[in-house]
Amino acid sequence: EEKRHTTESAARELTLMAVLSSDKKSLDETAAREQILLEKLAEEVKKGEEIAAREQSLMDKLAEEIKKGEEIAAREHSLMDRLSEEIKKSEEIASREQSLMVQLAEEKTEVEESAAREQSLREELVEEKKKGEDNTMWELSL
Repeated sequence: EEKRHTTESAARELTLMAVLSSDKKSLDETAAREQILLEKLAEEVKKGEEIAAREQSLMDKLAEEIKKGEEIAAREHSLMDRLSEEIKKSEEIASREQSLMVQLAEEKTEVEESAAREQSLREELVEEKKKGEDNTMWELSL
């Protein structure tokens, strides 16, 4: 009976160790996805800054063209169209940035939940090991 109990305890320990290993792998994968999202977010921020610089440049050119007069009116219209496109791109990038921030928050939540499960499993493993040691001591006392 005691040997069976010790065997069951060892089996539970192995099961808990396997689950802990799986959760660690999941945590590592989540961290890798989080890193990829952070890199994508950095790229999107950089693109947004480049677009903002181009927008400023276009606005400066537009001001110069207005000063030149009526013959420049056609180019002024073209620059306003380009500016509108750049603003649209900037808004799209801002939307993607927001989406990435939401994804990052979700990944962070997953990491925190996985870490909590891992801690719980570690505690169960410690309890199972303690039970196994108690059973061993009991057997030795016989």
